[in-house]
Amino acid sequence: MIFGVDSALALTYLLCLQDVAASEECFNNIPLTEFTCRAALLCFALHHLRSVDPTVVHLPPHQVINAMKKIVQDPNVQESAAVKLFTRHVQYEEQFSCIEQLKRFECGVDVRRFITDPIYREDTVLGLAMSDSGEMLSLALFLADKYNLDVYQIVKQHAMTLLIGSNAPQKLHFWEFPGVADEAYEKDKYDKFRLQSGVRSAIEYARESNARAVEYILTFHGEQVLPYWLHFLDNFPEICDPKVYKDLLPECSSDGTPHTWEQKNLRDKDWCELKWGSYIEDIDITEPPILEYTKEIIMNWYEKRVKAVVERSGLVEVGIELVKIALDKNIGGLDALHCDLLTLESIVFSYEDELSYMTLEQLQNIEPAKRMILLTSKKEHVFLSDLTHKIIPYLERMAHLHGRDFKKSLVLNYFKQLSVDSIVYLYLFTKRFNWRLLCEDANDLSSVVIASVLACRNNEPEQYERINQTLALVTNLDVSVEMLGRLKHMDAILACSNILQRYNIDHTWEFVYKNRTNPDTANEILNKVVASIETNMSPFNIQFVHNLLEDLRLLQARLFQCVPVQDVYRKYVHGLLLSKNIYAIQHCESIISTSARDRGSWNFFFCLYRKLL
Repeated sequence: MIFGVDSALALTYLLCLQDVAASEECFNNIPLTEFTCRAALLCFALHHLRSVDPTVVHLPPHQVINAMKKIVQDPNVQESAAVKLFTRHVQYEEQFSCIEQLKRFECGVDVRRFITDPIYREDTVLGLAMSDSGEMLSLALFLADKYNLDVYQIVKQHAMTLLIGSNAPQKLHFWEFPGVADEAYEKDKYDKFRLQSGVRSAIEYARESNARAVEYILTFHGEQVLPYWLHFLDNFPEICDPKVYKDLLPECSSDGTPHTWEQKNLRDKDWCELKWGSYIEDIDITEPPILEYTKEIIMNWYEKRVKAVVERSGLVEVGIELVKIALDKNIGGLDALHCDLLTLESIVFSYEDELSYMTLEQLQNIEPAKRMILLTSKKEHVFLSDLTHKIIPYLERMAHLHGRDFKKSLVLNYFKQLSVDSIVYLYLFTKRFNWRLLCEDANDLSSVVIASVLACRNNEPEQYERINQTLALVTNLDVSVEMLGRLKHMDAILACSNILQRYNIDHTWEFVYKNRTNPDTANEILNKVVASIETNMSPFNIQFVHNLLEDLRLLQARLFQCVPVQDVYRKYVHGLLLSKNIYAIQHCESIISTSARDRGSWNFFFCLYRKLL
């Protein structure tokens, strides 16, 4: 029924009976018109829909096309050849309104190339501008806006056509450029420029980010305005990319000598220009003019400008870009500030809490090791990645500023602070990270491990396990004999600290280590161990008594060697006798009898023993 009404439509139905590639070749070989575009839409829609619903061929063409448009809008639709070709021709169809306007001017445009070839499209629009017709210019500007082309080039091409045309110069009026000249032209602008001072003009241009205008004023009117050069730069908006006014920034030679601004004079001043730029009384400038620029003045200005940019705009990356430009211009003394900005950038872009609002001043008040803590995530699976991407670059910057020894002390302090609450980060660093990237050799790593263990305040059992594992890892490395002795001594400290923990004597490993040779502290700790007898003698526990003596002997032999072994026995016996437990007192007899050689020193205990019996 449909075939009898429209033979072209019938041809479309016949095309969809062959494969998609053959149909595509057919449509590519015929001129692209609005009708052939609709025919292609119907053909490719039928290609796709007939496998889904064979009855679709009985629907009117517009319903088939609309149904297919809804299908291709679904993001989950399968990307077949028919779907891709249908989508392409939908895009063609949307642009036929522009094509119809081009046809009004009989431009001979290849429709398919105009739609598919961006270069051909741009050349076509520029060709429209090469006419003295305002109507064709309007169409060119419309197409430039639609296809995101350079409007300036369109207007420029039209202006050149008017200037070189035989009978067109009289048509060169601003109102022929709709929406362009009306906004750009100010009739009083030149008078305003002539009547106000050059300083005021440079400041206003700087606030508009018009670096080229400021450059011209410095170049051709430098005698009056160069003393305010840095003030002009301060008036550029803080959010402005420093690359915009890069050519205006002061520069020094490799030896630190400031470059002078090159001044030019196009011609001698006319009589009406003799006083131009000599007025400065209308300028509210608190800083005095600079008559001679030194490297110290320039360096201080850069530092002040960078801090102002970061503080007022909150854009750390703008401050970093300004410092990079300064370093390229041989400005010295900014390495520390550059390092602080890079650190601040890593911190504020790594967190979503209050640290993301950290200021440069706040960062500079934090000690270097604490900054490393802020750079590091406390999540174990992220910690090692942060070491690679944040800590190592930070340490390299610190080494460049302060030397390798400072870097070594920084690594030591970093892991000490990191290990206060948990030793797990030190364990991960030692076991799963290439520690040579942070430590020079095994001895440096061992020093870091020992200092971190002593700084730990967490005495939980799992911490003991991690510490022992970490010590075992570094002990197997190629360390010096002296360092190996220190590591083995750490084993003794951990073992003794574990003993003290069993008797509820809560001292940090660092406290035990520092006071191991202090007789007063050692005696105090041993007395606390002996005092535990009072709470463990009801009922009498012979196993506890034997274990207590063994622990006391171990503490004295491995840690508190400043206390004589005889004093340890005396403390032990004294504690048992004072417990007033008959079995504990009887147990003392075997202890006292073993020291017949030193009978005189035991007289007090003999008397007390007999009295209690």
